[in-house]
Amino acid sequence: MVGLAMNSTLKAGLILVTIFAMGVMVGVAGIRISRESPNRGPGNDPYRQDPEVVDRIQKRLVEHYDLSLDQQKAVREILEQAQKKYDNFFFETRPTFDQIRHEQRDAIREIMTPEQLVKFEAWIEQRRRDRPAGERGPRGDGDRRLRGPPSEGRPPLENK
Repeated sequence: MVGLAMNSTLKAGLILVTIFAMGVMVGVAGIRISRESPNRGPGNDPYRQDPEVVDRIQKRLVEHYDLSLDQQKAVREILEQAQKKYDNFFFETRPTFDQIRHEQRDAIREIMTPEQLVKFEAWIEQRRRDRPAGERGPRGDGDRRLRGPPSEGRPPLENK
């Protein structure tokens, strides 16, 4: 009789833990689905959110290299064409980037306890909220700067 009572208690405990874990997983899935942004595109990439990027680069080149009017027009055309290519590249590669990021997070979630998972999801959400508005995008994670990493030898942005 004692063995039967312990066995029932153990089964009940396992059922409760299983139901709790399933609830956490369903909750996490619901949160992830609700956070997905349908606004995917180059305009939402933090490196590309500056609508005046072509103007800034053209101005920098003109001022730094004293370009003629014909050179300025040619540079503008080159920059605009490159911008279109960047946009196409973004559309082609973004799904792969997102897939890798989702797989990474899913793998991390799989090794966490339910308590750790709750903290992990709260941490991800806090990172999203803490980013300045100019850096928010559909990716929802990472701390990227608008201009990316600094480049040595690049002409100065503005002549002071």
